[in-house]
Amino acid sequence: NNTAVGRQSGYFTTGAGNTYIGFRSGFGGSSAATNNNNTAVGHSSLLSVTTGGNNTVMGRLAADAITTGASNIVIGDSALGAATTATETVAIGSDAMSLVQAGQAITGVVAIGQNALKGGTTTTGIDGTIAIGKDSLKVLTTGGKNLAIGFEAGLESTIEDFNTYIGYQSGYRTANLNNQHNTFLGH
Repeated sequence: NNTAVGRQSGYFTTGAGNTYIGFRSGFGGSSAATNNNNTAVGHSSLLSVTTGGNNTVMGRLAADAITTGASNIVIGDSALGAATTATETVAIGSDAMSLVQAGQAITGVVAIGQNALKGGTTTTGIDGTIAIGKDSLKVLTTGGKNLAIGFEAGLESTIEDFNTYIGYQSGYRTANLNNQHNTFLGH
């Protein structure tokens, strides 16, 4: 009940309803990867998936570390590249959410644009955050329920909760300020 095209694509998959296209796409992180209903296109996309299901992934190394994460939409080179358990997350763009680390239980995050919400080794608690625009909330490490729309909106923000950034470089210089409940408009 699976479709696999490309060398070692879907290699360990024992689940059903999966479509893997590209070298090692949906390879599976163990000898019995029971994932279901995944679609992955691109070299090593969804590479480590074990039990995660209902993921739609496209791009080289996109969501390549996901193991149990489910219901994600990931498009772009290395997008959501280090997270293992992300759920109901959208990452679109080269390196979008690429450094959000393994084991961080993130849910309901949207990152659209190159390096949007790229994260880092300590990124945690970002549930419900939306970042749209190149480099928007690029280095956010802690804080949820933020909204950033625009080129480099909230670019240097690291510790944030319940903030709104709208416009080109809005809230650009807010690193380490522990901002909460603010609205930044315009340049």
